[in-house]
Amino acid sequence: MNWSTDELVTHSGLRLYPSAGDGSGWLAIDLVSCVRFRCSQVATAVLIAFMDGGNVEAICAALANRYALDRSLLDETVAQLSQLRLLVPPDDTDHCRYSALFKAWAEYGWVDSADYHVATLNYPFADYSVDGREIDYQRMVQYVQTEPDLERAKYFADAPNRIPAPLAADVLQDLKEPFVDLWNGDPGLERLDRSRCLALLSVVFGKLRSRQLATNSRLMADAIGKTSPSGGSRHPTEAYLFAASIEGLNPGIYHYNVLDVSLDRIAEFEDSHDQMMKLFSGPLRASFAVDGVVVMTSVFERSMYRYREPRSFRAIYMDVGHICGTMDISAKALRVNCLVQHGLNDRKVGELLRLDPLVEGVIYGAAIGGSGNQRTRNSKVFVYEAD
Repeated sequence: MNWSTDELVTHSGLRLYPSAGDGSGWLAIDLVSCVRFRCSQVATAVLIAFMDGGNVEAICAALANRYALDRSLLDETVAQLSQLRLLVPPDDTDHCRYSALFKAWAEYGWVDSADYHVATLNYPFADYSVDGREIDYQRMVQYVQTEPDLERAKYFADAPNRIPAPLAADVLQDLKEPFVDLWNGDPGLERLDRSRCLALLSVVFGKLRSRQLATNSRLMADAIGKTSPSGGSRHPTEAYLFAASIEGLNPGIYHYNVLDVSLDRIAEFEDSHDQMMKLFSGPLRASFAVDGVVVMTSVFERSMYRYREPRSFRAIYMDVGHICGTMDISAKALRVNCLVQHGLNDRKVGELLRLDPLVEGVIYGAAIGGSGNQRTRNSKVFVYEAD
């Protein structure tokens, strides 16, 4: 076979992984077609050799010489990989398109995200402009018949202390300032005390209303409505408060209990400056003194029960994004400071909350605090100090 003038390159959408078992083979995964190929060591060596592209004759000759491989086997392997489009010409339109995408995303550190995006790009999502809603309805009927849909909120049955919180609807009745004034203005601040903290958590995370989804409540619990929208009314986000210096509230870790409308103290924690910086370096960059940090997690199964397609993970982040916007404007209405920030030590915070990271994950955080002029010199507040 004459390859003297041919140039080939491994397709940019191909990823290689060692296969489980005796380690004698590899898996080649085509992210574009979502097809997996089990490759021999020779095929794997060829794919690796062509990662940067090159002349077929030169690369095959080098492989044969360095690893004492049969040249006819190499030619046959190249021909098969080319037929499968795992090796393509450098100017192949498909290869160039995805190569440019991967390079652009890599500049922002989004290497894994780019792979996931490409792998799900051609997923056959339901078309809501045609029959998507009917498809969704039939899917939910099938899901419920297989497994009841009952989980709506997390509950700590052994919480030693429950502090009653106001209803979300009652808090909203007191927040009468127009949105545009809050958004564009700079309202005065008040001390962040227990009352304002409870009001903030209730209006952001509390139940506003409910809606019956099925006549048989043992198969499907009522949907919960909150001030922030959530895809399918799933509301996978849970709220935890790491309280440090909130007036009238003992330091500790709290969970907002949607079902009982309460703030439940679930654990103690070391609230020293060093410890807080290790956990919340992002939120503590706030320009105000921080009295506490609200940690937002996601209970993955709650969302994935309804959204079982590959991009269901996106819905979790959109859910948190809506909540962050609601929290920011609600904090202004309650005359307290708020800074939403993703810079959390996910692993350490998750360990303190005793989370199984495959079940519930730390997603985002928000620093909260009030006016600073009422604090004494010995008040325990946290201010970020740059190195």
